[in-house]
Amino acid sequence: MRYRSRPRHASSLRKILTKLAAYILVTRPLGWVIAIIVVCLGIFSAYGGIPSILLLMRGVVPCILILSAGYVVNQIYDVDIDRINVLMKETGPMSSLPIASGVMSIREAKIYAFSLYMLGLSLASMVSLEYLLCGLIGVITGIAYSVPPIRLKNRAGFDVIINAFSFGPLCFCAGWSTLKPIIKIPLFKIIWLFLFVAAIYIPTTIIDVDFDRKLNVKTIAVTLGPRRAAVLCFVLLLISLMVFTIFSWGSHFVYVHLFLLFMCTFLVKNPSPKRAFIFSACIYLSCFIYFIFNVIMALLF
Repeated sequence: MRYRSRPRHASSLRKILTKLAAYILVTRPLGWVIAIIVVCLGIFSAYGGIPSILLLMRGVVPCILILSAGYVVNQIYDVDIDRINVLMKETGPMSSLPIASGVMSIREAKIYAFSLYMLGLSLASMVSLEYLLCGLIGVITGIAYSVPPIRLKNRAGFDVIINAFSFGPLCFCAGWSTLKPIIKIPLFKIIWLFLFVAAIYIPTTIIDVDFDRKLNVKTIAVTLGPRRAAVLCFVLLLISLMVFTIFSWGSHFVYVHLFLLFMCTFLVKNPSPKRAFIFSACIYLSCFIYFIFNVIMALLF
């Protein structure tokens, strides 16, 4: 009997781990990176330095919960597209698309998304009224991006605008509002963040351009074509660099800007999905390294 029970226990444990992995993967943790950095940037700017870990967590956690709920909603309404993606690219229980692969049901995903939204908004209300307002706007933009009939994800130009606003100014305002009124935010930071995030979002649409074109998903890259989309990315990066340089002269982030602008020239020359993926990886890594470096330096000195 002992020997027979072991496979059952192993099977049960495997199912539990698979389900747990699904609940994590469906929230797309890699997608949190830019949002966390921008929220922290808002907190740092309002505080004038590096605050306590508790204050950072207070500002970051509600944002992550609301963003995660938005990713779950996105996968619920992308399920038919993602099922084709699973068949073409991914198999198995550890798929990064748990709903499409059948590991998580749509009903289960809806309950999960609703729970994340409610928990995120509840925690946001404990931070400040303005943070709660940012959270509510985040819920609205997340739903507008994915849910028909609005579904801005499938409307070229609006897909860029909604992502630039949500991951840029909105996250910054949320971070700032943990300490100070939003009205005191310097306007140039809002403009710069909108332009910069708009620019770094565009390569993600080039990565999936062939797949989106086949399924008639009208992203900016599908509508303009990969080359024009890459040129738009370069122009937005250049304008955002100009804005940043004029108002924040002396900041070392200028070098990150210049590096990304240089890397973007390769994407313009050959706007292939592979190069867009490499460029996106450069964006994430350079921003993350710069962020961690500055936190360490501030703590040491």
